[in-house]
Amino acid sequence: MAAVATRVLTPGQIATFNRDGFIVLPDVLGDNFLSRLRANLDDLLRNGVATAAENADFSIERADGATSIRKINNFIRYGEVWWELAGHPMIVGATRDLIGSEVRLHHTKLMVKPPYEGSAKEWHQDLASYAPREEHPRLITQGRAVTPEDAPLVAAQTYLDDSTPENGCLQFIPGSHTWGLLDAATLSRDEPMPGATVVEAPARAGSVALFHCMILHYSAPNLSPHPRRGPIVQYMPGPEDVRVPLKDNSGRVAGHGHRF
Repeated sequence: MAAVATRVLTPGQIATFNRDGFIVLPDVLGDNFLSRLRANLDDLLRNGVATAAENADFSIERADGATSIRKINNFIRYGEVWWELAGHPMIVGATRDLIGSEVRLHHTKLMVKPPYEGSAKEWHQDLASYAPREEHPRLITQGRAVTPEDAPLVAAQTYLDDSTPENGCLQFIPGSHTWGLLDAATLSRDEPMPGATVVEAPARAGSVALFHCMILHYSAPNLSPHPRRGPIVQYMPGPEDVRVPLKDNSGRVAGHGHRF
């Protein structure tokens, strides 16, 4: 990643991210800010299922007969408090430590795992969704020649609730962001790479997980009576610092390209 003056992260945290592809920053948000985010989300979810019929930003959980909202895309459209989250100085500062001084918005989405209903999200790399599908065969063929520095996009997932193994906390394979873009068809739902080390990343409410767009990650179903709600802001550097092709999201994604 780019070498710039540290603003938020310690040299050790930066080294851990570069080695493992993720870090968790504990207790970034205070109780008051968390309460504002939760209140806004509660309002969105109150009429969410009805809204989903008319608004493509809202996705319904359809597994096992569930009818709750599973994901809200472009959440910054739905309240100034979400823009405050996206521009939070500690989160943006930490991202700047990892990808360089220019930090832009790629997209936002909010993952909702309701109690007992939130389904699993299979093992995947986020880059597979961001690169045009016609580019996948070429990128996959290049293997490890596609490096983390070629696609320096970083996701920041903030936890509105405690994230635990029981309610589907993120799981990562440390170092897998250095493996290049993998063929999704070869990934097993339960064990993507036989023998690979899988690390769970539980976090308290108010904490933030930062992870690279090429790291393999997974979240289990929510088997608990507690929700696991996590807004994700995907950050990217300026276009000259991205060496893999990305889909053109301008005009389709709220705030795409906004510079912090």
